Formats: sequence, structure tokens, C-alpha cells
Amino acid sequence: MKASKNFVLYLNVTARIDSAPDQGMLAKKGANYFPYVIFMDSSGEVLTSFRPTSEKAVKEAFGTAKLVDSIKKQMAANPEDRAAAAGLKLLEALTARTPPPIKKLDALAATPGLDARVAAKFKKGRQALVEKGNMAQINKAFRAASIAMRDGGDRQEILAKRNAEIYRLYKKGIFLKTVNFRMFGYFAALTMGAAKAGDDEAARKSLANLEKAAEGMYKYMDSLVARGRNVDRIGKQKKKYEAIVQDIRKKARFLKPSERRRKKALKAEKRRRTEALKAARRATRRR
Repeated sequence: MKASKNFVLYLNVTARIDSAPDQGMLAKKGANYFPYVIFMDSSGEVLTSFRPTSEKAVKEAFGTAKLVDSIKKQMAANPEDRAAAAGLKLLEALTARTPPPIKKLDALAATPGLDARVAAKFKKGRQALVEKGNMAQINKAFRAASIAMRDGGDRQEILAKRNAEIYRLYKKGIFLKTVNFRMFGYFAALTMGAAKAGDDEAARKSLANLEKAAEGMYKYMDSLVARGRNVDRIGKQKKKYEAIVQDIRKKARFLKPSERRRKKALKAEKRRRTEALKAARRATRRR
């Protein structure tokens, strides 16, 4: 509440009751999660949105809202101001659910005369934008797999195809650096995809991240239990995730990583040469 002295607070409750006030506001303002917090100008136009995780987050978002408001006023006074237009697009991208490609944003950040405050915010949030863009492409592979399974496809075949696509994206530089319990499924798919392709290094790194994500998952579940949530259900879920990690460790070992394949190929080549040499000696003796 300390941070609220510079603006007017308004709480909109999604009651799903037609007679309740402003029931359509959530959708109109672009909400996609709870709690959804926005700053609006006096005309009701959204300036920025954010997650109210702390007083610092509120103050930072308020600073962004004031910056957006000032840039919009600049553009109203001079619609041809390219630096202001670029700055507005960059600020909007920082809170967009699916931001534009990072190359396009980098080009906007190089616009001559760009506001230094916008440049600083973009530099600070650039890696998060890269992750968000990568996540959008990665989610396509997961959605495609879900749809295929829903349509009655072979589960193992669909998962193998999904894992291969996640690994293909990884090789293109489209991957996630953030490691938390929400990334469990991603690192499970990448580990299997990399192991299947014989990429030892990628499989080992991904497996290490999977184990970190699993530890985060277990801590999150323990916190739910501590708050009195459904202990039995959460206990079963925890065992399920533990079993998944163990299964992936076993499968990764059975899939013959590239180093083992290389050694196997060398042995096969050595046998072939030995057989060829023996055949040549036999042929010489016959003469």
C-alpha cells in the first residue's frame, strides 16, 4: 500500500455474475493470468501490466507506466518521431505474452535518439524476452503432441517425435536457460531427445537441469503439504515425478550415447580391416 500513494487503486473481482460491475474488464484489458494488475491513464488506456510480487515490482511498473505515458504524449505531439515509436514498441514487448522476434527488437533498440530509460529497461529485460520467444516456439511442439494424443495417436511415437523436435530447436539455439519446477516437462523432453540423437553433452546438461527442476518441484509440493493441501494426492504426484526422473536416467543409459557409438564403430572398423587382411593372406597362399 505504500507504493499506492501516487495512483488510484481499483479492484476488479471476476465474479461471473452479469449484475456485478465491470465483468468484461478482464478480457478487454488483455488479462491472461491471476492476479492481473495494470496501470491505466485517465482515459482507461492500458500503460503496462505486471505481477504484484513486491513493493519494488509495483514501483518499477509504475515507473514504466509513467515512461509509456510520456512517450505516448511525445508521439501525439510528433507522430513522425521514430525514436518514440521504437521506444513504445520496446516497452510493450517487455510485457507482451508473445513478444516480436528478438532480432526485430534489437533493431528497434538501435534506433538513433532512443530514450536512455527505454534502452536501460530493454537491456535489463532482453534475456527474459529471448526466453519468452523461445518458450512460444517450444510450446508449439508440446501442443502438437497433446493434440495428436487426443486424436488417438500412438503415445510413444508421438512423445518420441516431440522429443526430437525439442532437441532440433535446441540445436537451432532455441532453448530455455531458466531452471525451475515449471520447466520439468521441457527438460525431460530435451534429455530424451538429446540422448536419442547421441548428443552426450546436451543430454548430460539437460538431465542435470531436469534434476534441479525436480528438486524445485518437490520443494513446491512440500510447501503445499505444509499449508494443509491434499496430502495424499500430492504424495502420489511426487512419487510420479520421482519415477519419471528415474525412468529417464535408465533410458538415457540404454540409448547408447555418441561416445559409445564411436567406440563401437571403431571396433567394427578394426574387425573389418582384420577380416580383409586375413582374406588377402589366404588369397596370397593360394597363389
